[in-house]
Amino acid sequence: MRLLCWLMIVCVAGSARAGELAGFVPGPAFGERVKRVTLESGVRVYVNAPAVVDEKRPTRLIVYATPNGNTIEQTLGRAKGPGLDWQFDIQHVAAQVRRWRVVDGRENLVLAVTDAPGRSWPAFRQKTADAGKG
Repeated sequence: MRLLCWLMIVCVAGSARAGELAGFVPGPAFGERVKRVTLESGVRVYVNAPAVVDEKRPTRLIVYATPNGNTIEQTLGRAKGPGLDWQFDIQHVAAQVRRWRVVDGRENLVLAVTDAPGRSWPAFRQKTADAGKG
């Protein structure tokens, strides 16, 4: 619950200028803004947003927890290539959200992907006394 509250604050909070997101930097491609954070618990969070947030549109936050054994980078996906680990070609959540933004422009779509330390949510919950508590 704390993670979800943190994500909502980071993604939807007002910033210095209308339409911009505080603390985000330009992404490497696709005209996006990104933010990477490692929480005190060791959980990593990657947030991907449109370059400009239209304040007249509602904002939808999509929270995606990586499957056990996968990293954020693998879950985001990338094009196939020689020697590339097969796990980069199974989720492609970044491409899915990019496509959704093109097909249905009624909302500002913000993607947040989280991964657990050691790539295991069950192990993280066992080691973290307050995991899952609000």
